Amino acid sequence: MIADTNANANGKVRRSGTLTAVDSRSTNSDLNPLGQTWSAGDLLFATTGGGLTNVRPTSGRSVKAAYTLEGSSIGDVLLAYPMENPVWITAASGENVVLRVGDSAGTNKVSIRNYTNAEVAWILSNGTSSFTGSNYNASYVTTDNTSYVLTNNDSYILGTNTSYMLVGGSRAMTGNLSMGSKYINNLISGAFESDAVNKSYVDSVASTYNAIYDAKIGNPIFGYVSLMAGSAMDTTTNPTVMNQWETSSNKNNYISINFTDTGSEVAQWIVDFPADWNSSENVIFTPVWTAAEGSGTVNFTVKAKLFPDDAVLDTALATVGTSVDTLIATGDIHVSPATTGAVITSVGSGGNTAIIQVSRDSSQDTLSGTAQLIALRVKYSRILA
Repeated sequence: MIADTNANANGKVRRSGTLTAVDSRSTNSDLNPLGQTWSAGDLLFATTGGGLTNVRPTSGRSVKAAYTLEGSSIGDVLLAYPMENPVWITAASGENVVLRVGDSAGTNKVSIRNYTNAEVAWILSNGTSSFTGSNYNASYVTTDNTSYVLTNNDSYILGTNTSYMLVGGSRAMTGNLSMGSKYINNLISGAFESDAVNKSYVDSVASTYNAIYDAKIGNPIFGYVSLMAGSAMDTTTNPTVMNQWETSSNKNNYISINFTDTGSEVAQWIVDFPADWNSSENVIFTPVWTAAEGSGTVNFTVKAKLFPDDAVLDTALATVGTSVDTLIATGDIHVSPATTGAVITSVGSGGNTAIIQVSRDSSQDTLSGTAQLIALRVKYSRILA
């Protein structure tokens, strides 16, 4: 203002030129609200709430108001210099915007700061730049054949699910490329195959991945089928006696095939394995049985054979396992130990249809009574599609 002006009254503003006889002392709180001592030549800035200060504001917009020509005094002279920091730096069509810093060695920089004056990015005079805490949702970094993206041990390149890293140069990659739980997609053959460093690392990643995948594939997928006593065939030679039993108190019923002590009974099933079963892998058998009397051990022997198309049915079965179990208590269900895995051999090549037979080897057990077989569990390997 050219002169003191009452509140809500009209006055004149000096936008350029000098104001004389200005009381700029620290005691004049209207003009110098912070009570500062100004020196001749100080640049003065507008303060929040009115008045001037010789300290550049560290946040918000910085408005240059005047220079003090005399310094703090009762008769100071102010050179009006109204200059608000520009919000836009613009250029006409076809023109460049030039920001020239004070050296060429990378000491001086163009600094980008947020509203609280914290530096968030800078560009040095040698072209080096830094951008901290920024996300680039639709941007990318492009380099030529002689440039590269440099990070230190605590830095990383952050992208979204739709981001990618495009490498068009010939500079070798050093260090490690870590993808965390993600993967490298659409890695095509080309010039990288002639680069020993890059190819070595890619081959290492591929080898590790294949080893993990092969290990998972190597773990077989199993299928199970239970051959119940009631579904067994009544053999012509050495048949077993099949009975249906009912418990005395709760009237629970079950069917069993009876193998007597010193007997020669056999039980047989024809099993047509599913199409995805692996005939070249081991099969494991688990007898389920009980007894109404006696004590000691029982020895079950399992024989089997595969019959593919045009196989001769009159072919001897081969032993594929034995299971020895001890009677715990009469009238209790017993799950015998599983047989050692063995391949069911084929009359020809492979096949899905098998004849499976169970018998009791009394010469190798001590059970004094009849062993009642309730079921035979079959565990086989499947082919992973």
